Amino acid sequence: MNFYYFFIPASPHLLLAMPFPICMLPYGERRRLRALSTTQETYELQMAAGNAITGLQPILLLKPVHAIKILNDKADTIEILYEARSLHYETVKIYDSPPNTLYAVGFRILLLNVTDKVLENAMFKKLYLKNCKKLVIRANTATSQFLRKLTQRMSPISVDLHVIKTEILLPELFSIFPNIRRIKYPKLYNGWARDLARISKKGIYFSTIDDRFEDILKFVDRNDIVRLLKVSEHDSQL
Repeated sequence: MNFYYFFIPASPHLLLAMPFPICMLPYGERRRLRALSTTQETYELQMAAGNAITGLQPILLLKPVHAIKILNDKADTIEILYEARSLHYETVKIYDSPPNTLYAVGFRILLLNVTDKVLENAMFKKLYLKNCKKLVIRANTATSQFLRKLTQRMSPISVDLHVIKTEILLPELFSIFPNIRRIKYPKLYNGWARDLARISKKGIYFSTIDDRFEDILKFVDRNDIVRLLKVSEHDSQL
């Protein structure tokens, strides 16, 4: 049986611009495709190939978990919360992690004290984030480049940015995460209310992390407040 698959990987070297039966690729090219794919891409390739998996081994398996914590760029452990009702995170070291197993995060990933270098972390590569709903970052900064790289792995509906410094304005943040429905933003800026009103997506929950009430008013004029309140009556919740 031939399995057809549109595959647009993170690596530009792997672009297949048209559907193609994977089993028709020569064995060496399948091995090369496997070597160039991320772990998440490899799993999805294997699912698309079905029984025609020769050349794409070893087979990757998913282990469902509720939430994950990674403590820094060079961490050789991850903290795993296996079930939502559990309160205890279990520490898993990389050499104790089952081989050829990806942790499928169902709810939240928490990244602490990280930069974009965490994307090359061996433990991070063992995560399957396609269905992860919430992204929480607690760090000194978060760049748009870092967040755009994350979107190659996940498309959360909730984002918490507990960062000291960021140059990402609200319109760019919503363009990076188009499915976002809840956001905690680190620090308001001049024009934030105007930007939020223009986004005007239904069901948006917006909050700020560090600002006091007087800080909120400092960055808006009367027209911005009126526009935002009109939008919030119908679409957003502040």
